[in-house]
Amino acid sequence: MKTTSDMSYVPLAAFESVIAGPNSVPYVDRPMVRMGEHHVLREQFFRGNPQLTNMLDDPGRIGHTIDGHPMTSVQDCFARYFSRVADLCESKGAWPAGSTRGTAFRDYLRTLTAQIPAVYTVQAGAVRIDVLTMPTPVGLTECHFIALCRPLVPSAAPPFDTAGGLSPTLGAPAGSRFVTLEKTVTAGMACLCEWTQQGTHENRGTMPGSTLPQFLSRVFQLLGVQAPADLQLP
Repeated sequence: MKTTSDMSYVPLAAFESVIAGPNSVPYVDRPMVRMGEHHVLREQFFRGNPQLTNMLDDPGRIGHTIDGHPMTSVQDCFARYFSRVADLCESKGAWPAGSTRGTAFRDYLRTLTAQIPAVYTVQAGAVRIDVLTMPTPVGLTECHFIALCRPLVPSAAPPFDTAGGLSPTLGAPAGSRFVTLEKTVTAGMACLCEWTQQGTHENRGTMPGSTLPQFLSRVFQLLGVQAPADLQLP
């Protein structure tokens, strides 16, 4: 965590701020990142949002652009998802009204999506794990990685509730899990967490380091599956 006295990261006006954290230690709060990772993305995953599913199945396709800058389908998907989160932030008063309509917001959106370069997909036993690299964590509880874990056997579960304007879908397969690696107050440590479909946040313990191999190793343990023998990671 970065404090206001030693912080090299400068909050971006209108979209980020410095607030008091545990023990009144100040840290950067980025509402769009925090609300997006913990709420909107989780809801889209468990409801089986088709845009998210298509992106996971084809992560290399070129998508739309932001002011002429091309994006992969991963970045395209997240640009749209961050835009939805931005509307939510604005409606809750987290940002000044109208702040999402100008060039500054599009620059901010491009900065965040550029930090999501790829999706890493691993099949472990009967589970498919899609790991998303998230924008570099700055604020407390922001995610280093998010693992979208889905059983390979299709589920006959009924459709999930579609409140909130999302299109009706069959939802994620029963047994799907949303696992995160989150920034903690202790330098060099990260927290393995899980968010349920209902929005419950469960702490699965802290761990030293925050690399992709370290995270996947803990995800395999959590799911009770063996790492693939031919696993190759960047």
